[in-house]
Amino acid sequence: TCYRLLKFVGRHKLPVAAATGAALALIAIAAVALYEAHIANAERDKALALSARNEAVTEFVNMLVTEAGGANKPVTISDMLSRSESLVAAEYHGNPDYRAAILGVLGTYYHTIGDDRRGEPLLRDALVAVKASADQDLRRELVCKHAISLASLEKVKEATEALNSVIDDPYTSPQQSAECLEYLAFIAQDSADAAAALKY
Repeated sequence: TCYRLLKFVGRHKLPVAAATGAALALIAIAAVALYEAHIANAERDKALALSARNEAVTEFVNMLVTEAGGANKPVTISDMLSRSESLVAAEYHGNPDYRAAILGVLGTYYHTIGDDRRGEPLLRDALVAVKASADQDLRRELVCKHAISLASLEKVKEATEALNSVIDDPYTSPQQSAECLEYLAFIAQDSADAAAALKY
């Protein structure tokens, strides 16, 4: 059989070469199509995960506002935030990604009002919640938010290392890298290092 095959190939070199070339081209096209489909599915999954997380955050805020509106006495933002910390643990115990996203929003809010002593533990809890998560984008985002909170608590070395770990990660998106670089610029600015702030 091998002899007959070799004889056939010897007699029909051009058609066999053309058929082989066509088969290889089809295999290459199929491989590219499969790869592109895989990338498209991954992007779709990311978008769906982000949309679901954002919806969970919105629902949580609506729940807080509704609860505050039904109270018999005036409720301050501070009261709502204090209540939200215990509420998020109870409401999203079974969904660590949603819990982490909401804790990230709360921790970032505390950072913006200059209360990192209260915000940093929430961001740390958010990171613990996503430690085993398949959503590495969320984990990288929380690492950067936690880092800027750490820097505000004068843990600059730890914060800088965390930010650089995200920037150096080959899977980090350009947008996430830019956010982390901006945080490094803020840290440099706070240290009166204008040259480094401009570089970042």
